[in-house]
Amino acid sequence: MPVLGILDGIVQTFELATQTWFSTLFPIAQNLFFALMVIQIAWAGIWSTLVRHESGEQVLVHLLRQVFVLSILYTVLIFSPIWVPTVIGSFEQAGAAAGGIDGINPSSVFSGGFLLALGLLDGLNNWGLLNPITGPMILFTCLTLILCYAWMAGVLLVYLVESYVVLGGGVVLLGFGGSRFTAGLADGYLVYVFRVGVKLFVAYLVLGIAGSLAAQWAGMLNGVALDNPGPLFEVLGGAVVLALVTTKVPLFASQMLGAGPGFSLRSLFVEGQ
Repeated sequence: MPVLGILDGIVQTFELATQTWFSTLFPIAQNLFFALMVIQIAWAGIWSTLVRHESGEQVLVHLLRQVFVLSILYTVLIFSPIWVPTVIGSFEQAGAAAGGIDGINPSSVFSGGFLLALGLLDGLNNWGLLNPITGPMILFTCLTLILCYAWMAGVLLVYLVESYVVLGGGVVLLGFGGSRFTAGLADGYLVYVFRVGVKLFVAYLVLGIAGSLAAQWAGMLNGVALDNPGPLFEVLGGAVVLALVTTKVPLFASQMLGAGPGFSLRSLFVEGQ
């Protein structure tokens, strides 16, 4: 159904924009890194000479250490087009493999709820949808199923878009690694890359369960009758709870990475400056 492909179209638009963002921001990140690097080396030399009163040999060793650290951080920046997609993609692939799903996307998640609702309507034609008692209840259940699965599809869409923003726009934050005074921004970006990966990993795990539950719920809805409406309410409550789990669990998992100090890039520079 074409309308369901709109969600994938949103994701693809952001994916294409990633290339434009990166090609524009990567040179800016490099220039920013070099500007901060000059400031960092100048500050390290001034601090060692005028404040710490070190000898010429000590100052040289101190500056060489600064250059070595900056070389490592610049390498991280240069190879970010390779390692950032690799990190996020590895989490995504691991979650999809563990969840037993292949090729899942926001539109396929949304269509799962849509098909459940259609199956319920097809199976309950004999109920009489125009019945003033059963009709509103059936229609409310169908609408809730569609909205819950649309919400879950939206959650996955947000995480995918977030990964593209990290890939294309976040690289400029790595440019701040050129100085110990701004290295915290680059540090936060590195942590954020892993947090996005973890969110996608857990989201795919949860959506893998959602797929198997949808199959079970389809069978339960086939057993709904006028004298046995219980499964209708069970599926209704299950869909709401599943939407809540899909929203909260990936966030909780990613927040565990934010509790620590990160990679402590600032500590790589010489202490005491």
